[in-house]
Amino acid sequence: MEMQLMSSKYEKIPFSYFMVDRKLNILSVSKRTMNEFDGAVNFIELVGIGSKKKAASFILETPSISKVELNMKTKSKPHCLFDLYIQYENKDTIHIFCINKEESLEPVYQAMKNLESDLMKANLSLMEKNTQLEKSLKEMKELAVQNHHLRSFKELAASISTDLTSPLTSIKGFFNQVKPHLIDPAERPLTFEGLNRANHDLYEYLFDERPPVMSKRKILLSQLMDEAALVVKKEAVSFNCLINYQASIQNPVLHVDTKKITQAILNIVRNAMESFTALEDCGGQIEIFTTLKSETIEISVEDNGCGMGQELLEKLFTPFLSSKKDGKGLGLAVSLEILKNHDGEIKIESQNGEGTRVTLILPYEELY
Repeated sequence: MEMQLMSSKYEKIPFSYFMVDRKLNILSVSKRTMNEFDGAVNFIELVGIGSKKKAASFILETPSISKVELNMKTKSKPHCLFDLYIQYENKDTIHIFCINKEESLEPVYQAMKNLESDLMKANLSLMEKNTQLEKSLKEMKELAVQNHHLRSFKELAASISTDLTSPLTSIKGFFNQVKPHLIDPAERPLTFEGLNRANHDLYEYLFDERPPVMSKRKILLSQLMDEAALVVKKEAVSFNCLINYQASIQNPVLHVDTKKITQAILNIVRNAMESFTALEDCGGQIEIFTTLKSETIEISVEDNGCGMGQELLEKLFTPFLSSKKDGKGLGLAVSLEILKNHDGEIKIESQNGEGTRVTLILPYEELY
């Protein structure tokens, strides 16, 4: 069977692209692929004899965080060196991107610029959908005070936003891998701000929209905190603030859904970073540290931001209540729900002009 041409956005890619199944049978290809390679049923048919095992092992067994060099057979040459990247879409589908190392990379850069333009257009559509969400939000705001009301809103947001998801996620993941190898960021900056904003808005509305299903596993506190600190430190750059994470000597084992707990920590830290925007020249600093108790571990996030008064403190966990101009009022409500699903809780201490300390309290199983 001949290779099938894939239409839409993949036609713009100026290098060979394959979509394959878990047996490496070719499902579809880009226009460039049809021009560069002879027809094939299985991807391995196009790989040089000495690289076949290496290719199969890399594609099927290696997470998509690296690249591999392979010799491949093109229409013009029996041996041609390619950089191979992969991106998993789901358990049955794999995207393969093949860049000919002997050709100029300038067309790749231009294609990335074109794709960024497509992402920005997609974001404009997202903003229109977001207006619908805001209208529904106003109608439901008076009712959404308890957790079951919050759940109703999430279900509505999910139904409105169903058509916002896009296969561009796979493309973005691939280009984020390739970009450091192609472009000097200092000379030719390339960002995906449109898609990043879209992803953030989607998360604000869709996170945990279904009944909570915990994917809990055992993890050392140090590993959980190291991964969370890595994420929040990257975000801190855009807020021009400093984050200091103090690792604990004591290292208990937690049984948690790491993705959800990390998101709760990120919500709290993001609130701390945003508190600095209300002050001028505050020298924003955030301290993250842990304290071991007899049966629980406390994860504290302390900032020197604007703080808040008692009246606002009493209403902090009310869904849709926010003191920020563009705030959705969901971050703390969602974080509290996550902690409750882990038999935990959240404590907040704050005073106007004196900063805020938020403490996430979780049970642990044993000390390492």
